[in-house]
Amino acid sequence: MALERPNTEQVAIDAVVGSGDQTAVERALLDQPDWRESYDGRTSQAMLELLFKLRKLKTQYAALRVVAIVDPDAFASSPTADDEAMGHAVRTLESTQPQDLVLVLTGNVHSLKDPKLGHKTAAMYLPTDQLFSMQVTSAGGQAWMMNDKGCGAFSGGVPDKDKSRPFGIYPDASLARFGVVDGILALAKPTSASPPANTTALAAAPCRKDFLSQTGK
Repeated sequence: MALERPNTEQVAIDAVVGSGDQTAVERALLDQPDWRESYDGRTSQAMLELLFKLRKLKTQYAALRVVAIVDPDAFASSPTADDEAMGHAVRTLESTQPQDLVLVLTGNVHSLKDPKLGHKTAAMYLPTDQLFSMQVTSAGGQAWMMNDKGCGAFSGGVPDKDKSRPFGIYPDASLARFGVVDGILALAKPTSASPPANTTALAAAPCRKDFLSQTGK
């Protein structure tokens, strides 16, 4: 599995998914810079819970790998460089384990198969004949975001064109709300905002507009 997390966290992620003491590996992960400075879905309680669910799965599927695909230098450089680096990171996984299925979890924009905001997305660096890209839709709801208003629960997500659509995967490109994808993953219910996993860091450095400018977010 490939996650939109900084590759500088790989050792900490390996420890979480591994068999070390759960309390110790969680503390080490949350002490990573991005978990102490960024507050959105990528550093949420839900993301932390996902990693520990993958930890349980690894006890049944020893070959399971969880790989961080964000290059912090590319991320700091530009959105163009960030997407290109993520795409190449996934291609590297293909070259080392060509028969493996790779599930890539990123924001919806990175998974589009057409340019967005004037540059190629991460998905556009992958072989089209080996890629099935999905847009995640919901019946509305909220997401925890970090923006010029600060951070907290805001209206977010991608509303499904049909709010009565049942949960499931629909391989129909026309169902996407925007951009080019191969289909959608319909959640069939409103989303709820998952707060930051590192509540101690958030309390010590509240997410305000001046804090955002200091961190370059």
